[in-house]
Amino acid sequence: MIWLLSTLAFAQDDEPDGSITGGAAPELGEVEERVTTDIDASAPTDGEWPARVYVGAKALGLEVDFVGQTHQGVQLVYKRQYGPAKKHWNAMTEDWPGRGIGNTGLVITYQALMMENFDFNWEKSYYKANTAAAEELNASLEKPGAQAWEHFLLGALGGVEAIHMMRKSEFMGAIWRGVEAMEHIDQVKVLAPDFKDVLVGDGLYKYWRSVVTLTSKALPNFGDERADGIADMKQAEKQAVFMGPGATLALAFTWIEEKKMAKALDSAETNHKAYPHNVVNNLVYGRVLLHQKRYREADSVFQTVLEDAPENKRSHYYLATSYVKQDRLDEAESHIDTYMGFALDDYYQAQACHRKADIYWRRKNYAQAEDWYRKAVKTDGYKASKKRLAKIKQMKKDGVI
Repeated sequence: MIWLLSTLAFAQDDEPDGSITGGAAPELGEVEERVTTDIDASAPTDGEWPARVYVGAKALGLEVDFVGQTHQGVQLVYKRQYGPAKKHWNAMTEDWPGRGIGNTGLVITYQALMMENFDFNWEKSYYKANTAAAEELNASLEKPGAQAWEHFLLGALGGVEAIHMMRKSEFMGAIWRGVEAMEHIDQVKVLAPDFKDVLVGDGLYKYWRSVVTLTSKALPNFGDERADGIADMKQAEKQAVFMGPGATLALAFTWIEEKKMAKALDSAETNHKAYPHNVVNNLVYGRVLLHQKRYREADSVFQTVLEDAPENKRSHYYLATSYVKQDRLDEAESHIDTYMGFALDDYYQAQACHRKADIYWRRKNYAQAEDWYRKAVKTDGYKASKKRLAKIKQMKKDGVI
């Protein structure tokens, strides 16, 4: 369930290399390769459900059909079949009372919708499902029978909420909500040691907590667990029942942060082949192609996003970015104007103003560029625009413009 912890929450493109910190964290240590065997290699292949379902049912001590239906619902979300996914989760609430999966499934579905556009348009529905799931799971936790599962879902809910809070810049609250989530995950490790899906949340928490706290003077230092976090995600990629593609997506963001774009591309392409219409993954995939200067390929990916989700906002920003770099300025301006026509949070509005200014900069219309860079700074103190304004000031001083 935690695949949406994909650090899209952090993907704000401030740095030229696409990372959050711009390489401010210490050099990464060696990453352990724990496993090479895929989960399906150790499970039946002649049953009604995919092989991994039987592994999960055994590890959790749950009914095969329940695990199979949960796997089916998660796959609908990965495939971006949100309408069928909602119906599926609602049916599971009726068919499996007390298990918490129906409302938890709605939580990840609503988060997927919001992650596609970096917005909060489904927040009310998300919180309603989140509250219902937590109440159901906490009540069930008092009874024997499925504690590992209940702790897993409570950990997932907490992890998703931590990322939601992080997106709203509630950093300390997000960290402590993450701590609570990991307490549930630790219980799963004790109760169901063969269930490896927990490693996704574990790995994300270790890696991103380290990145954020190592590069911030305002936050407590928890040490550097990045290598261990990556090893967790890589193991989950091979052995998770539900969360393998989520681990792959999480690794794509991790490799972007580590400036290892070839590895990031491998991860994004892996998911693209399996889930070609997944908007969240395709935005990451196109973004990595942009950083590799493979602009035509990136354009194709972003156009695919618009075909699958015509209402998608972010693809217009990335297309404008690609066209600026190709000096296709009229096309860039059309897409950035479209993007700026949406209701955007201040940060993204400032980012759009900066890209609009870049178009005028490329046209050598420095007066208009300066106006738009100033708007970006005024809107949200945008760092890249501050740097460009300083350069314009120096150019004026040198008599270049």
